[in-house]
Amino acid sequence: MTHEADFLAHSRILDEQIHNTLRKGSLYSAALGLSSGIGLTVLSALGIIENMLVPILWTAFGGFYSLVVYLLARARLLRGFMVPAVLIGFTVLPTLIYVIAHFALPSGAATYITGPPSYLYFFMIAISGFAFDPRVALACGFSSGIQYFLVFLIDFKHLSIIHLSDPLMTQDLISPPLFFSKAMMMVFTGMVVAVLSTTAKKLISGIVAQEREAFSIRRVLGAYVSNEVADKIIADQSGRIAETREVAILFSDIRGFTSYSEKHSPEQIVARLNEYFESMVEAIQEHGGTVDKFIGDAVMAVFGGVLPLENPGQAAVDAAQAMRRRMKGLMESWKERGEIVFDNGIGVHFGPVLQGTIGPENRKDFTVIGDAVNLASRLESKCKELASPVLISETVYNSVKAENQNAFVFLGAWTVKGKSDEIKIYGIKES
Repeated sequence: MTHEADFLAHSRILDEQIHNTLRKGSLYSAALGLSSGIGLTVLSALGIIENMLVPILWTAFGGFYSLVVYLLARARLLRGFMVPAVLIGFTVLPTLIYVIAHFALPSGAATYITGPPSYLYFFMIAISGFAFDPRVALACGFSSGIQYFLVFLIDFKHLSIIHLSDPLMTQDLISPPLFFSKAMMMVFTGMVVAVLSTTAKKLISGIVAQEREAFSIRRVLGAYVSNEVADKIIADQSGRIAETREVAILFSDIRGFTSYSEKHSPEQIVARLNEYFESMVEAIQEHGGTVDKFIGDAVMAVFGGVLPLENPGQAAVDAAQAMRRRMKGLMESWKERGEIVFDNGIGVHFGPVLQGTIGPENRKDFTVIGDAVNLASRLESKCKELASPVLISETVYNSVKAENQNAFVFLGAWTVKGKSDEIKIYGIKES
């Protein structure tokens, strides 16, 4: 997946969360507002409570506003600027009761300035975090603080006439610095919610990135290993760059494939390669190996890297022998069909490698690297020179069972390309 694909995946998840949150939250808010308005109207009509016009108007308006938001969220129409507009609109609801009171009540907004409506600002700021945008949370924090302090300033004259026997209580009710502090608390609350929303967004991004890497690993290995093996790779590599493992590396290459390619069409070449690869991969899998990659007409397989094997060297040798049996079967089939026949060579080495997910962010590959990989490749390339279809290193020879050792013959100590020291090489006995 590309960065653009990541962005789209993040956007879809965030969009889903935003709509779900606003849909559910606004539905509850609409039910509460409308039912409260109806309840207050009934109680006022029955004479049980009086002077409820302002709360009735406020709850009714808030309920209808929430209902509109619910319908928009349900229809998934909240996009772009509409999300911050709706959330900032919610911060206006507490201010609404102060505006109505300013024109309808003798003491104006001062009647409710220290009451429950002021605490609704904090609730609305908290809700803004579900936009997963720190700018929205900051805007709601500043919007709430500014609105509340302006309401205080407009109707301060009604508060200033309050005089109580307790000077501390009087100060708490009318002091501008204290109301300013309360407004600043709303601003700081917006800042805290902005940090939390940023963290939540990063967590979602991290989850998407992990899923993307898991998909990449399954895509690469899914055709060659079971789901259990793929799951283990994902679990083992989570949060880990690479790790050192002792593994057996098997390289296999086709002999005479260049001349075959020169005489056949691309379609025929691909068909023959697929037939060959299918047979070789089955032999590798049957003995616990995983195909690391195809390099042209070559196959690289790893034993003991993905899943622990009691004896990776033995498993690799068993796979090499199985591959040779299958190769002979393919050659006989091709002869019967009157098609050109080619053979293969196999090199096996055992040693330490670095295993992990390697590569740039937009093109990662799960593989193994190290000198052991290079040596296995060099052994395979020496098959033709030493006239043996399977060559193994001394480390592999020493790791296999006695009956398997009897299947190989010592070919001497040889230097291979890229290595200054000689290595002892064993070749398979084939009739």
